[in-house]
Amino acid sequence: MPILAERLYLLEILYSKINKGKYLLWVAQKEGPYKKIKEKGKNNCGDGLWMGQGRHFKTFYRYHPVEELDELMALYGFKLIKRFNVGDDARLYEKIDYNLFTGLITPHRIREIIPIDETIKNPSSSELKIVKKSEKVKMILPNPKILSIENIYIEKIRGIPKGQNNAEEFHRVVSYALGRIFRGSLRNMDIKVNVDGGIKIIDTVFTNTATDGFFHNLKSKIECTYPMIEVKNISGDPSNPELDQLNGRFSNNRGHFGILVCRNINDKNAVLSRCKTYLPNNCILVLTDEEIFELLEYVREKNQNEINDFMDKKLRELLF
Repeated sequence: MPILAERLYLLEILYSKINKGKYLLWVAQKEGPYKKIKEKGKNNCGDGLWMGQGRHFKTFYRYHPVEELDELMALYGFKLIKRFNVGDDARLYEKIDYNLFTGLITPHRIREIIPIDETIKNPSSSELKIVKKSEKVKMILPNPKILSIENIYIEKIRGIPKGQNNAEEFHRVVSYALGRIFRGSLRNMDIKVNVDGGIKIIDTVFTNTATDGFFHNLKSKIECTYPMIEVKNISGDPSNPELDQLNGRFSNNRGHFGILVCRNINDKNAVLSRCKTYLPNNCILVLTDEEIFELLEYVREKNQNEINDFMDKKLRELLF
């Protein structure tokens, strides 16, 4: 399927067909020889490659790195429980309660945004023919911005009401969004981590494996092997109780860096002043909905430098 939205809708269908606690097996051929074909840039189709030189009917190939695959599966309610070492990517997922993207992609919406052009004739030979744009034949993008993963995250987060009733949903969506934003620097995400014998719970924990950029540079300033995330679905500004909760999760073993996510901030200077009180031993950065949206746009544009600069600016505001 060269259209991403159709692949996402397929996950929605699978979620509705599989009983809770049952399994979904994913097996996919690794990129291997297809990588050279991709690098030549001659077989581009949607977000993958068309295959079948000399054949009347073509096939489509798109390699999903396992980090991206696990993210998409989790967003549609499937949790990774086992990996198989069989040469290809083989992973077993279990259906859970949290289908976070349910209802966001529908056949009607796909066809409304990516219409079918009935004027384009079916291929008559095995030779690839590129349809020329004209007044009658309009350009149709198979993966438009509005149906990108980043845009769907933004749409989903905006639609979550503030308050305790939706705190779990907001926490999970934001955690996966941050995993996407900081992919390549942070990995091995765990949600709801018990610490201190189960007395305390950390919303989300990552492992900092950065070899360059913001999180790599951060290592020289503070212990941040395991960045901790607290997500607050509150209406007002985060105050001392919310910040103290995250500060109380830091330790020499776990590290001294964390991010608190909230919906919005009215008094930025007051929140920044509260965060400064934890320095120099502990470092807390605060991100809002709109800031996460901005970071997701950088991801969609594949602009890693802007992500690093954004986070560096947040750190400078705290330290200077």
